[in-house]
Amino acid sequence: MPSSIPSPLDPETTGERYTRIASRYAGIRNAALGLDYLNKAIANCGGRGRALDVGCGAGPPLTRQLLDAGFEVTGIDLSEGMLALAAANAPEARLILADARDFDEGVRYALIVAWDSIFHLPLADQRPAMTHLFGLLAPGGVILFTAGGIDDERMGSMFDNDFYYSSLSRETYRGLMAEQGLSLVLEEDDQLPETHVVFIGRR
Repeated sequence: MPSSIPSPLDPETTGERYTRIASRYAGIRNAALGLDYLNKAIANCGGRGRALDVGCGAGPPLTRQLLDAGFEVTGIDLSEGMLALAAANAPEARLILADARDFDEGVRYALIVAWDSIFHLPLADQRPAMTHLFGLLAPGGVILFTAGGIDDERMGSMFDNDFYYSSLSRETYRGLMAEQGLSLVLEEDDQLPETHVVFIGRR
């Protein structure tokens, strides 16, 4: 950890930096990463309906899997470059340049996926952002999301571009789900020894 507290990046800057690296990032994205967990989340859904992919990136593999599973998919991302790739890779999806903290079209979703995306939000925004996303679930809806598992913030780098990351503790995420009426379906560390926690919750 750096000695000083890092400054969060505003959404526009995060999006611009992902646009700079969009093709390179898509090229190294593990085609299987997250698919097993997405399939577990899908299995816990009562049926196929609307799905929201938060930080959909270039589309594969998760947006594509949602479409192939029969969901009506909306993908949101902060990066115009990523959305351009997603439009080619998942043309059936509805793709929107948007911030997860306030995205709300009055729709409630059967499934929400936020794989490696919410961790770019400022630490102070984690709690309200997750509460907001939980509120977008339809009755019986399922959310799949990942977190760092510890109450912390840091800077990292990809392809010579700096990115901000933050996470609440796993106990806090569990408590937020309980407060919002969600039951915990799965909590699992999937990238040991790195701290990377996968959560599945159901309303």
